[in-house]
Amino acid sequence: MTPIIGVILAKNEDLSIEHVIRGIEHFVDDIIMIDNGSTDGTVDLAKRCGVSPVHETDLLNTHSYVEGFVGKDMWVFGVDGDEIFDPSGLEVLHEQMKSGMYDLAYQVQGWYLHATELDLKRKSAKGYLGPPSHTPTKLYQMSNISRWPNTHKDVLFHVGTRVVKGVKMRVVPDTWEGNPLRCIHTRFIRRSSREPEETVGVRLGPGHEVGRRVKSSMKGTEANKNFRYNYRRGKIREVETWAIR
Repeated sequence: MTPIIGVILAKNEDLSIEHVIRGIEHFVDDIIMIDNGSTDGTVDLAKRCGVSPVHETDLLNTHSYVEGFVGKDMWVFGVDGDEIFDPSGLEVLHEQMKSGMYDLAYQVQGWYLHATELDLKRKSAKGYLGPPSHTPTKLYQMSNISRWPNTHKDVLFHVGTRVVKGVKMRVVPDTWEGNPLRCIHTRFIRRSSREPEETVGVRLGPGHEVGRRVKSSMKGTEANKNFRYNYRRGKIREVETWAIR
């Protein structure tokens, strides 16, 4: 089986990081966790889960942790410190990958729930489903990628990536309930014990609030962009989740 490397980016996620690691640890062969300057208990909790984070204060430098994988026979599974994946679904996905179902894909996309509420006891969550909301799944087959330029501050996005001729993105269809690659994104839930209540769900700087358009000095499509609209398409949905560890 082609090896799978999990790459976790985190900063001040001590309320979610254990769930994040436990969700993927049996799916991946190794975990590289890049901490972007956490000041809460994120790093210590990761170590308790058996992961030793590397410290990188400049997100632009995170590119160096994956650029060496380009063109190699391996998968990179990019996960943020607020993304909780379904481990039982990943077991199904793993068998699909072994069968060759995604051999002609450079990226595989699943389903997201951008959660506004999460009830672990009831195994229930509410939020915006993606699709139709934003679906930023970051599972890449590196052998089908020939170039990964350092053009974005977040290495887990494939801005400017060049892929091998004949391959394409593989979108896993179906529904939230039937999809093996599904994630609870705690976008609108408190993720750090040090996070003030008024900043929950707002992490792009002053004025970048949910549902509010902000003026920008940038030109083109980025100007006056609603930085949270992509996560809030459609109606609030309630879904059944898995037992989150």
